[in-house]
Amino acid sequence: MQNSVRTTSIWKHVFVFAFLASFSSLWAQDTDAGSKDLRTPKLPAAILNTPIDIVNGKSFLLDELNGKVVLIQLSAIWNHPGNSQIPMFIEMRKKYYVGDLEIIGLDIGNEELERTKAADIESFTFQMGINFPMASISEETVQEFAKLAKFNGVPIVVLLDRSGSIRGTFLGASPGVNNQIKEMVENLVSEPIVKPSTEID
Repeated sequence: MQNSVRTTSIWKHVFVFAFLASFSSLWAQDTDAGSKDLRTPKLPAAILNTPIDIVNGKSFLLDELNGKVVLIQLSAIWNHPGNSQIPMFIEMRKKYYVGDLEIIGLDIGNEELERTKAADIESFTFQMGINFPMASISEETVQEFAKLAKFNGVPIVVLLDRSGSIRGTFLGASPGVNNQIKEMVENLVSEPIVKPSTEID
C-alpha cells in the first residue's frame, strides 16, 4: 500500500457493540490513515471530567480549556509514528501564543496499557526537547479515546475549537495527515476568542 502509515493497534480484540473486554498486547499494522469526522460535537464526560496529571505534578481537566484551541495527541513514548509528529508540535508551540493554542501529549502506556512512569516521560520530554505538557493516562481513558475515534491505533490527534467542540480527529502520521493538522490549527487559531481559559504550561 503506497504512502501507508505504520500505526500501533490498541486492541488485539475489538467488540462491535461493547468495549468491555480487557485490553491485551499491542500489535503493529499498516494503514492509510487520515481525518475522520466525529459524530459527537464535544468530548464525552468520561474524558472531560477525568483529571489529567502532567509530569510536573499539575493536574487539570480538559473542560477547563475552553477559550483555547486544543490539540490532543494520543500516542506513546515508544511509538515511532507518534514521535515523528513531535517536531511539528514543537514548532506550533513556538508559533502560537499559549493563550491561543494548547498542545497536550497523552501517553497510553506500555504494551499492557500500564501507565508510563512519570520519570520516563520526563526523560523523553527532555530528550525530544518537548515544550508542551505530557501526561500518562489510564487504560479507561485510552478506551474512551479509542471509542471516540473509532480507530484501534495510535497516534490519534483530536482538535477542539475555542468552544470545546470537536473539529476533527486525525489518524496516523503521514505527511498528508500532518498537513491537514497544520491547516486546521491555523484556521481554528484565526477564529474569534470566546472567553479566557486556564493555562497549564
